[in-house]
Amino acid sequence: MKTSLSYFLVGAGIGCGVAILMAPQTGRKLRERIRDETFRTVERARQSGRELRDQAVGLARKGSQAIATQKEAATAAIEAGRHAYRQVVRA
Repeated sequence: MKTSLSYFLVGAGIGCGVAILMAPQTGRKLRERIRDETFRTVERARQSGRELRDQAVGLARKGSQAIATQKEAATAAIEAGRHAYRQVVRA
C-alpha cells in the first residue's frame, strides 16, 4: 500500500513537471499554477495519510479484540482442563 502511494506521488510529480514544461504561460502565472498544484497535491497526500491512519487504527482495534477473545477462550479451556483433572484425581 505504501509503495502504491509512493508511485502515485512520483507519477503526479512527473505529470506536473511535464505539464509545466508544455504550457506556454508567463512566469507569474506559471508560479501561481505551480503553487496551487503543489497545495492540492499536498492536501491529497494528507487526506490519503489520514485515511491510511484510520484504516490502521481500525485494524489494530480488530486485532486487539481478536486477541482478547482468544485469551478468554484459552483461559476457559485451561480452567476446564483443571476441573476435569481434579475430578479424575478425586475419583
